[in-house]
Amino acid sequence: MNLPPALLERVKEFRRRVQALSQFFTSLSPICAGCFLAGTCCCRGLFYDEEELVMAKALGQNWPERVQPPLQPDDPYCPFLGPQGCALGEDKPWLCVDYRCFRLYNAMGDGKAKALVQEIDAISRLYRGLREEICVLMREENPAGGG
Repeated sequence: MNLPPALLERVKEFRRRVQALSQFFTSLSPICAGCFLAGTCCCRGLFYDEEELVMAKALGQNWPERVQPPLQPDDPYCPFLGPQGCALGEDKPWLCVDYRCFRLYNAMGDGKAKALVQEIDAISRLYRGLREEICVLMREENPAGGG
């Protein structure tokens, strides 16, 4: 999919901001690893629909290539979570970055958690706009929904 230049610039801004957040979340991997090892991960049951996978590719992310087989709503846990925490590093899906894990937020303390929520909310608004525009472009390129 070829994105118009203005939209492509917003995609780059989104990627830059998500990568910065992902670096921060990577520093919290020991907390995620602990939840995984204890079998108490609160992100159980999160899954990605087809639109989310298409969006990730349009945004230049490579994590969809690592999802084998496709995730289902009843999967017991994220396939990228393991004894070392998240295996995706900076290439986290938006769904994961936007997920509000109470254990991570508690570990950060109120000040950092509030700042993080504000940044995630701002990026979420950007993401929703990008998703809407990219989905419109996809429908225009493929109006029948077929290949």
